[in-house]
Amino acid sequence: MADMTESDDNGATKPEGINQTPPALGPPTFATVAMAVGVGYILTLFLFGLIGVVFAIPACFIVLAGVVSAAVGLADKRNRRGPYRRRHLAVFAVSLALALYLLPGLGTIRTLNLHCRMRVAVTGGQEELQSWALELMAKPRDQIEVSAWSDKGAYEWTVQKQHWSRQVRRLNPKRIRIERPLGNDREIVHLLYGGGFLHWSIGVGQPKAIDDLAVEVKAADCVWFRWSDGTSCWFN
Repeated sequence: MADMTESDDNGATKPEGINQTPPALGPPTFATVAMAVGVGYILTLFLFGLIGVVFAIPACFIVLAGVVSAAVGLADKRNRRGPYRRRHLAVFAVSLALALYLLPGLGTIRTLNLHCRMRVAVTGGQEELQSWALELMAKPRDQIEVSAWSDKGAYEWTVQKQHWSRQVRRLNPKRIRIERPLGNDREIVHLLYGGGFLHWSIGVGQPKAIDDLAVEVKAADCVWFRWSDGTSCWFN
């Protein structure tokens, strides 16, 4: 009987000074996975171009959810101190940076621009591409299909594959056009890519024609990147 009383008293006693707070929540697992998805999407886009665009919408939603998850984790005071503090802060900062880079849509466009520059560089370089474009524009147009006319005559031609150089075949555009951006005599060769909600092209020609293209792109609210005096890339 005495033993039972002593046991009950010990069980009822709550030692003072012991912290009853549950342990910290731990590392931000979902936010870390979302961050990896965002980085993986950017790498896929840089290496494979249009194939990566397929994952644009789900990747952006996952990255945004990762930012929310990391923010919720930081809202808990237990995760702002102790062994997980730096990890939570780092994951939140990287997740937020990825979201700011991707969500406005400019991140995808900037990465595709880098992809195009990389493809041109590994297939022969901008100088070789520009040399082919200038040689193409100097040829007679009787063997090149006219695709657009105006009162002043033709201003757009579709270039058949027999006129493509080896480098251009490796770049594998959907189609190629010779255009006069403002209807004058300054011409530019467009290597066209994309489809659906996103189109882009590599524009090659004389520097003055590139300046004309810049005027046209700004008027159409497109995004334009100048690579050199005779080469550019634009998106719409």
